[in-house]
Amino acid sequence: MRSRRRKRTLQISVDAGGDVRVAVPYRTPVAAIEAFVRERVPWLERQLAAAPPAPERAWVSGERVPYLGRSLALAVTEAPRPAPAALAGGVLRIELPVALTGAPRAAAARVAMEAWYRPRAERLLAARAARWARRLGWAPRRVIVKAQRRRWGSCARDGTIRLNWRLVMAEPALIDYVIVHELAHLEVHHHGPEFWVRVRSVLPGCEVQRRQLRQEGGTFEL
Repeated sequence: MRSRRRKRTLQISVDAGGDVRVAVPYRTPVAAIEAFVRERVPWLERQLAAAPPAPERAWVSGERVPYLGRSLALAVTEAPRPAPAALAGGVLRIELPVALTGAPRAAAARVAMEAWYRPRAERLLAARAARWARRLGWAPRRVIVKAQRRRWGSCARDGTIRLNWRLVMAEPALIDYVIVHELAHLEVHHHGPEFWVRVRSVLPGCEVQRRQLRQEGGTFEL
């Protein structure tokens, strides 16, 4: 990704989906970009190897799913007219249509689970972002919770912050890291040293959360 706003630094990163992104100043020669990436191949290999794959779920009772850093046990039953998923006593109960097997059954389970996660994510992430914004004085134009396949969050030029609903699966410290990260972009629009100084001023030792999110993020899937 070439940027007219990036002056000198080249940056490489691996996102939650395992995609590699390279950000460079607009007029950087292709040869310089290729050399930059080649030098970082060992680092890239370590990053890609560190992230575990998303779990293969059978959608049966006893399986576990993450929620706010906890592990919830599933109780899976079948019903002609499935009721919405419900949490009771640390057990998440979901009902699936009768006689579904294979891919259609898995798809129905994911739909039921997302319908349970999404409203909780929208309430919790928006409220947590609002608290951090008030505390830090970094006011976003608005906060949107949505599905983002390859990002945990983003900050648009107009001040809109978007957060991935799957963050509700992570522990609160990781949620706060992503929120503070995106709020900091309201003042610093790049990932240079100045940006990380801002983030660390709010979350000292944020490298721990950054590394943990990279390592665990692949498991926050249905």
